[in-house]
This record gives sequence, C-alpha cells and structure tokens, in this order.
Amino acid sequence: MAVTMKDVATYAGISIGTVSNYITGKAPVSPKKQEQIQNAIDALGYRVNIAGRNLRKHSFETVGLLIPHLKNTYLLRVASVMEELLRQHGYNIMISSYHGAVEKEREMFYSMSQRVDAIIYVPSLTTTAWIREVRQMQEKLPIVIFNEALAEECCDCVLVDSRKATKSTVSALLDRGHKKIGVIMGLEQMYTTQQRLLGYKEAYEEAGLPVDTSLILYGDYSRNVGAQLCRELLQQNSDVSAIVVIAYRMTLGAISTLNQCGLREKIPVIGYDASDLDDVLTPGIGYVYQPYDQVAQTVVDLVLRRIRKDLRDYPTTILLEAEIRGLDALDRK
Repeated sequence: MAVTMKDVATYAGISIGTVSNYITGKAPVSPKKQEQIQNAIDALGYRVNIAGRNLRKHSFETVGLLIPHLKNTYLLRVASVMEELLRQHGYNIMISSYHGAVEKEREMFYSMSQRVDAIIYVPSLTTTAWIREVRQMQEKLPIVIFNEALAEECCDCVLVDSRKATKSTVSALLDRGHKKIGVIMGLEQMYTTQQRLLGYKEAYEEAGLPVDTSLILYGDYSRNVGAQLCRELLQQNSDVSAIVVIAYRMTLGAISTLNQCGLREKIPVIGYDASDLDDVLTPGIGYVYQPYDQVAQTVVDLVLRRIRKDLRDYPTTILLEAEIRGLDALDRK
C-alpha cells in the first residue's frame, strides 16, 4: 500500500496541514518541523504524486531557471543549491541556457513560462527590449532575477554587492603599495560590470590617485578572452603590478598568460569565485567569494513567497555581501 501524507504526519507527530505546507511550500514551516517531516519521508519512503497534485492544483510543481551559460561555475553552484532547496518543498527545477544569444533569450523565456510556476532568471542585458512584457508577465507568473539587474525595477531581484566587493579588492591592493592595478571586466553594458567599474574608481578616488582607463579592459567571460586581455594589459602597461579579474574562467586565462610570460611570481591576481585555485597554485591567489549558498537560499525563499501570492515588499531588491579571501597571497617577497 502506498504511503500517504497522513502516514507521514502520524510518523512525524505533526498535523497533516503542516506536512502539506512543507511539501507544497504554501506556508513556512519551522526548521525543527522540517527536519521531523523529512525524516518521516525518508523513513517511510513517501513519494509525492506530482501528476495528481498538478491536476488538482493546476500547478506544474516546477520552477524554471534561465541563465546565459551552463559553463558559468558560479551560476551552476547556485543552481545546485537551488535544486536541493526546491526539492525539499516539493518542486522540480527546469534549467535552460540561452547560450548568451540575446535573440534566443526571449524565445526561451516565453517557452519556459508555459511550463513552470515561477521563473528564476539571469538576464543578458541591463536593458531588455521586452522589459514591459516581463512586467506584465509578472502579474501572472512570479519572476525573480539574480546576478544581474534590469534598468527598470519590474521584478524581485537578488544581487551580490559587486560595487563594494570590487572597491574592497582594489583598496586591499592599493594598501599593499600597488598603484597600477589592471582589471579585466565582463561585458561593458552589464549591470554587474558597471557596478564593479564604480567600485574600482571609488577605490582610486579614496586613495587620492587618478584612474588610468588603459588599465580597464572588457571581455565576454571566457578563458580565451581572459588570456588575450591579460596579454594586452601587459603589453599596454609594462608597469602593471597587480590584476583583478571579475570572472572565474577569465581568471584561468589570465593566470595562463602570466605563467607563459613568467610573471606569476611577480604579479598577484585576485579572481572571482576562485576558491578551488587558491590551494593548488603556488603562489596562491586572492579571490572574491560570492556566497552562492546564501544567494540560492534567498532566491528560493523569495520565489516560494511569490508563488504563495505573498506580495509584501514587491518588488524588492536584496543585496548580499561578498567576502575577500586569500589576501595573504597578495604579498610578494
């Protein structure tokens, strides 16, 4: 005989309503009761009847995640945590990538919107041509943006404070006597790139130093472009003494170029989300740690609230802080 929700409730010593709230995400459940319910589910082997529940509730029990690339290590880390968190609330996750192709972005967004209860979305551009349509869709379908932002506040948004993180990073290098700090940015029109540029400039301004625009280069987040831009940076500025790279794969490319040029020992690098490099490189590198688990938790909490029609503080922008790690690796003898 199949295990029922009532069996789970009896085993856990909790009401059926609370078990239902945990499984469907209709209402919050305390961490203690979540643990009791999940233990009961695991012990009894309870399985949610997704098809039957969808028919009764007119719900897909699925949240869509639309991102620019599946090669982005940071986004995949966030997606992995999101998948587990959503599963705990009875939702599947549908992950799609538009491969950085803006013309495909809208098409895939609309296709996904027909098959999910909400969309978690990383937009390609600061301003999209169809932003008003996104706003209209929000009335029927919860949309939560993260990692990037749109020019108009039409959706909930969860961001890491890129401006503050870059300012802290560059300030740490300036404090160590580096005056010529090269920075390899992402696409110039992106929100995060613009915020990081502001942080870079603010660090120089607070130090009373001029900003040399020849030290600022833009790329497409790929390893090859990171390597190429690092080479250009070195050719244009022979006195560059440190480099900040704002994407993981471009960090790999920059390090490759420095190795080829025999400059790894001389020029310290601070990358983004490069925790797995710090303990395998000699010398190590500093890195900006974006709290992917906290980002995932914040986005999932927000999207579940919107699915439950809880529109308090809508639309909201939640700003999380990054952490600068591995600063000891910046000191060269």
